Amino acid sequence: MMFPAVGGPTGTITGQVVYIHDDKPPKQTGLSLGRPVENAYVGLCDLNAGDMQVYTEPADANGNFTIANVPPGTYNMSLFDAHIHGIIDFRTVVVPPEGGTIAMGQVGINAWFGRMMGTIFNDVNQNGFRDPGEMGIPDQVVNVRYTDGSIYATTTTNADGDYLFDELYPLFRYQVVEVDSTRYKATGVTVTVDDGGTVDASGFIVRSRRLTPWATPSSTPIPATIFPAPPWARS
Repeated sequence: MMFPAVGGPTGTITGQVVYIHDDKPPKQTGLSLGRPVENAYVGLCDLNAGDMQVYTEPADANGNFTIANVPPGTYNMSLFDAHIHGIIDFRTVVVPPEGGTIAMGQVGINAWFGRMMGTIFNDVNQNGFRDPGEMGIPDQVVNVRYTDGSIYATTTTNADGDYLFDELYPLFRYQVVEVDSTRYKATGVTVTVDDGGTVDASGFIVRSRRLTPWATPSSTPIPATIFPAPPWARS
């Protein structure tokens, strides 16, 4: 639903819906802003008309929105996403009598879940690291299990060997990630943990599991920690 063109001054509300990128303990939780919210929606309720919903539209693929022809008044803006990855949040927006552009910039909402992503690849030299020329393995099963062996989540890798769990929640229990070994043996894993906090234009500022800071985010992460395959899997 869009606002129709009307006579007189109107406002244009712009912004981008992004996730809040928290600091991790022991730091106090910060309000740094992170990646765009996919499948974001923006709604407006007119507080001068009994909090009536007057606008609901999706943002673009990067969370950007532009709402034109908004009559002057006070509105309650709601921010959410189609897949409920984010926690619905609200902002008060005032369009002045003379209209004009209300630029909200990046508007942060909290995520319900954590994310985990990675790549499964053909470790030709079996050193546990992805060296140049080692190809990703498609259709490889990746499981997240509880410590009793039951499966919490499962997915498969894409054509490049990449996988993504977009909805991980600890549920107050330890979880174990496994690469299904019915076809191949595991040779190790390199883990990098997001350290939270400020994000720059090139990506997330992260620290490795060894808490060694990266000088600059990179598309080819510095190896952090490798866990060799157990003896029974090396033959």
